[in-house]
Amino acid sequence: MVKKILSVMEHVLRLKRFHRSGWCYYGVFSPESIADHSFSVSFLSLLLVRFYRARGYEVDEVKVLKMAILHEIGEARLGDLQLDARRLLGMEHISRVEERAVTEILESFPDLIDTWREFESGDSMEALIVKIADKLELMLQALDYEKRGAKNLDKIFDDYENRKNFDRLPHIDEFVKEICKYRREI
Repeated sequence: MVKKILSVMEHVLRLKRFHRSGWCYYGVFSPESIADHSFSVSFLSLLLVRFYRARGYEVDEVKVLKMAILHEIGEARLGDLQLDARRLLGMEHISRVEERAVTEILESFPDLIDTWREFESGDSMEALIVKIADKLELMLQALDYEKRGAKNLDKIFDDYENRKNFDRLPHIDEFVKEICKYRREI
């Protein structure tokens, strides 16, 4: 079991070295790492669980956190592919390759593969929270980069791919409106 854990961690540690390539594509130099992003998504997911529980929704916090931690694990093998590259390669092809990477990395932990698959499907409240946290965090990071002088990040806020699940959970528009309000003020 120790060797299996160390093998997975060898992959996980790569996430600290790999930068999010989409930011480079948009002219952001020294962007966050995939691990930085994953931490922020995990933290935002935790806060969203609190937000929805306060409104009477039943949400499995542990499942949300597992999904948030696992959501980019395939990028330990693939690196980060920015949205235009994903479109050119084909979203379905990318999904198959990413599943293969996740399966290879986590082969000794099939329950974690199942959790990742549930996240990918987006069929549960928990998966939706993490998928939406992933995109809200993207917007918040873009906002932070703009505060520090980055330009031409409109596509982050406007592209449908970055908002496609927002209509599947109530109240998300409140977050988007606030983020856009902050953006107008910088």
